[in-house]
Amino acid sequence: MIELQGQYYDGKISGSKSAKLVYRESGVELSAEDIHLIYAQDDLKLQPRLANIAARFEFSDGIVFEASDQPGLDDVYKKLHQGTFHKLVHKLENKINYIVPTFVVAVVMLWSLIQYGIPQFAKSVAYQIPIEYETRMGYETLSLIDKTVCEPSKLDRQLQSQLRQKMLNLYKPVDHLRVEFRYCEAIGANALALPSGIIIFTDDMVSMSKHDHELLGVFTHEVGHIEYRHTLRHVLQDSIAGLLIVMLTGDVGSASSMAAALPAVLMQTKFSRDFEREADSYAAEFMQNNKMQPVHFANILERLEEEYGEEGSTDSFLSTHPLTKERVSFLTNSKNNMNKGESDE
Repeated sequence: MIELQGQYYDGKISGSKSAKLVYRESGVELSAEDIHLIYAQDDLKLQPRLANIAARFEFSDGIVFEASDQPGLDDVYKKLHQGTFHKLVHKLENKINYIVPTFVVAVVMLWSLIQYGIPQFAKSVAYQIPIEYETRMGYETLSLIDKTVCEPSKLDRQLQSQLRQKMLNLYKPVDHLRVEFRYCEAIGANALALPSGIIIFTDDMVSMSKHDHELLGVFTHEVGHIEYRHTLRHVLQDSIAGLLIVMLTGDVGSASSMAAALPAVLMQTKFSRDFEREADSYAAEFMQNNKMQPVHFANILERLEEEYGEEGSTDSFLSTHPLTKERVSFLTNSKNNMNKGESDE
């Protein structure tokens, strides 16, 4: 027999009363000045202890008995088959020497999941999603951009047509690619790769170029984002991380708000620098294979840096990319450039 002193709540009023709980193999007795109740063990649910918070015994009729840490409490947990694990957790919660290392381990595990696990999972899922879904996201995002950030391009229509044709001629068939030009004062010289193959050039980006191959370098970089499905992978990563936060915090309402904000998230997507390096590699290899010097791409990057600074403005093409010097070095080294005698019209 084990006796515990504590407080009981009858489920009808908020106040508590002093009570005694007696545990026997045959059952559990709860008694106070106004009650004497007997329960079978199956009628009792024992909540795990949390640090120094009182242990909570919940009965099938709604009555609750709370007992602070005292002799016999661990024995009750043990007899109700909740002993070893919960006792260990309780000790961990009450000893700072255990709390700090446990917290550090938890943080490292969470960081590893976000840094490596989620991106790898998102990559696998992205290639399984039907293109129709990406197409809808792309057009919804373009519509949002036109309504909130950009205006119709002010470039000469013939120039737009010529540039569009040069870009699309690099890829045959080009059913999945679409080139758009927009005047976007808020984001300056920029190029955006949207889902479904839509690539937007701002007027400022076109004006900053001094050679068509500079824009073709930017174009192939953005195609790299599309081919590797970076936009969709980025959205999946953010969504999975958001759901992980929902699971940890219990804030279910944020899940629906994420879905509602998807087009805005797409428009404001800032790729990771790993994605940018991957797109740079794609552009350099493609330009080389098509007899264009990747150094042209490097040239416009240097010009963008002069205009916007090393990290670029908040929304500029450079804002989340690797450092310009690193990119220029990569694009101009011997492995990524043709022999000087090869064609570069």
